[in-house]
Amino acid sequence: MQIWDSRTSVHQYSIGNVSLAYDTTQADSLLTTHLVVRQKTDYPKVANALSKEGVVTTRHERDDGRFRIHEVSVDAPDALDTTESAIRTNRKQLTQSLINETKWTDETTGLNVVYSVKQERGGCDEIIFLFTSIRGKQHWIDFDGANGDSLSPNRARIVFIQDDFGAQYTYNFAYEGKTHPATATTNFIRSYIDDHGYSPQKTTLAGMSKGGTSAIVAGAALRQCTIVALAPQLSVGSYLHTSGRHQIAKQMAPPEQHGRIRTVNNLLWDYLTDHSEHWGIETAYILTSENDPHCTNDLWRLASYFRGSSSSHIYTHTTSSSKAHSHFATVQHLIPLFLSLLGVISFGLRPSI
Repeated sequence: MQIWDSRTSVHQYSIGNVSLAYDTTQADSLLTTHLVVRQKTDYPKVANALSKEGVVTTRHERDDGRFRIHEVSVDAPDALDTTESAIRTNRKQLTQSLINETKWTDETTGLNVVYSVKQERGGCDEIIFLFTSIRGKQHWIDFDGANGDSLSPNRARIVFIQDDFGAQYTYNFAYEGKTHPATATTNFIRSYIDDHGYSPQKTTLAGMSKGGTSAIVAGAALRQCTIVALAPQLSVGSYLHTSGRHQIAKQMAPPEQHGRIRTVNNLLWDYLTDHSEHWGIETAYILTSENDPHCTNDLWRLASYFRGSSSSHIYTHTTSSSKAHSHFATVQHLIPLFLSLLGVISFGLRPSI
């Protein structure tokens, strides 16, 4: 950003197919910054994205596709710094919320699965379904979805699956004791790979933390798929209790259920057991640490489902690094390995680790 005279110009940039810019003008001793939407047809989409982020804006009086996002006195000693900060913050908010989402309706459950797509590169025939972790806002997607940079080098088509079946997260799995979200999610994945001509053997389900658990749940009901799960919760109820996310556990458990922690823990294992006879995961990569007990304590149970099939393999990497001193730290420490593994998979490889 460059500032000169009474005007700030920020060159046009795009999020997806939406073209945006920022314009700052000085008048009446005020420095006012507007978000400029280049195409007026995109205005409702941008307005909705800002609303999701809780951004309070004022529409420009000329009604020319502008939102006023910041205003500061010219005499303020930090006027330029706060203006720049406001622009950076707004760009981040739009990156997180201005997503080209598609809604798919499951005929079995009537539930809607919301997703977005990063297109493949170089004719890659691999597809990755990425489930999000628990974020500060439920509409946020890990790595900022198709708008982010972290997964942009990956050659595979990446489908980012939302988890908005309820007011709280469901792990794409359970709502009020019923596993309808799992059914809808699995049916969507089956439908998508069939409609777009992808092979089950070239289908990967991935996620971090909650997203890793969601990937395991969905994979169990598919066939011949690959799983990449970073620090998944295998004791979901215990994790939600320890981390203070009681509303999520309450929503996942049957109404008025006592002993909610154990009930939610058992929901996962009952579901996996129900699908163990036709175990759908061909290869699984579990990345975790010695300081992530809600994953490691039940890894043996997850591994037991792979022993029933000679074609199924599970690889675990449990780091002892002091940098992975908690669940959150484990996720942060192992993200580079997670991304690298997804990159290798996009080349059609399933390495032993």
